Amino acid sequence: MLVKQRWQPAQRSCLVRGLALSYLINHQTHHRGQLTTILRQLGHVVAVTVSAA
Repeated sequence: MLVKQRWQPAQRSCLVRGLALSYLINHQTHHRGQLTTILRQLGHVVAVTVSAA
């Protein structure tokens, strides 16, 4: 079932900003993982961090 929603301009703007922020955080995490892999391949010990979720 498809529900159509009429978005107000402010809601649309908020949604776009939220998606952009989500993408930015996920993309940053991707590059962090790449850097971790490269450093480990070069023999460096990379500290493990635990986020408080």
